[in-house]
Amino acid sequence: MLWQAPAGGPRGGALFLDKDLGGPGYGQLKLGLLNEVLGRYGSAPQIFGAGAPDAGNMEMLVAYGTEEQKKGWLEPMLNQEIWSVFSMSESQSGSDPNLFKTHALRVGDNWIINGERWFTSAGRAAGASEGHSTLASTAPIACRPAPAFYGCVLMEADL
Repeated sequence: MLWQAPAGGPRGGALFLDKDLGGPGYGQLKLGLLNEVLGRYGSAPQIFGAGAPDAGNMEMLVAYGTEEQKKGWLEPMLNQEIWSVFSMSESQSGSDPNLFKTHALRVGDNWIINGERWFTSAGRAAGASEGHSTLASTAPIACRPAPAFYGCVLMEADL
């Protein structure tokens, strides 16, 4: 089990998790309806761990994160000890991935990211954040635009 609610009952930080991972197992329909209600109140998404970009970054970590990433980033986010940020938009393209120029190249065990981000969701928390995620093309320049070649890259905050 990835996350265990405290003895007093469930907490909001894991609303999207399946039961086998310690969450309520609501499924997409119930989550959609719940988020519709939470979205009516300014601070509710963050209080219940359902706000952007944390919810999306946590879902990504649950599905694709290594055990080290889950221990270092996911568990503290579920416990609302840290927050994440997400960088996507670029000055020339806004948030249209087909126009992105930022690209990521894998070299050994590392990724080299080359590009500029114009806006970072939850950027106000960037100083308190442990990690950032960004969307970048992993396709050779000659193959672009190719949305299937985009991936999210996790970066430590001190980079």
